[in-house]
Amino acid sequence: MRLEGIAAFGLFAMIIGYVTFCVYHKDEDNFFVNYMNDNSYLVTVALVISLVLCIGAIVNHYTFIDNLRFFADVDFDRIEDEIDRNSARLYPHNLYLTDSFIIKLHGNRFGGSTGKNDVDTFFVKYTDIEWVYPSIIGFEQAKIKDNIGVAIYGKEIGKKVIIRLSGSESDKKYVDDIIYQITLRNPGVKVGYTEENQQKFMAG
Repeated sequence: MRLEGIAAFGLFAMIIGYVTFCVYHKDEDNFFVNYMNDNSYLVTVALVISLVLCIGAIVNHYTFIDNLRFFADVDFDRIEDEIDRNSARLYPHNLYLTDSFIIKLHGNRFGGSTGKNDVDTFFVKYTDIEWVYPSIIGFEQAKIKDNIGVAIYGKEIGKKVIIRLSGSESDKKYVDDIIYQITLRNPGVKVGYTEENQQKFMAG
């Protein structure tokens, strides 16, 4: 589990321990009990926040484990080797396009709007991708358009947004290049959020 997950669990455990101490010593006159009595709202807020962080850490951990199941037959030394090759392309937020894989490593995530399909740590073979298109939060419903990213789809992986950027001109160039590089490595992939592709991949 990542460092922030461990920190979240540590904070949650400390707060639970503090609350438990105050409950068992509620009739005593000491600093910790008095602070709890005077700031119960703040302690409750801190407890809720730490719990939410713990749940997020658990979800991210199991998402990472779930991603690994697609690579039961893959030599991870090969992935590491491909990342180190000169042919590997590195994009913002630790997104790598190597000769055979799309690799998203944990790093600084996009600070704006994100969706449930945005990935933090992710690995996939190009051969598992059937559809790729630019993804904007709300693009499918023509609502919010404050960012841009790249979405991929495959029967085995479902929809995944592998990168999310702010939507500046330089970011749009990144998106165009990522899509282009994916099509080079998988010429059979369908490109674009077209009516035809929606019907083909989203029907049912």
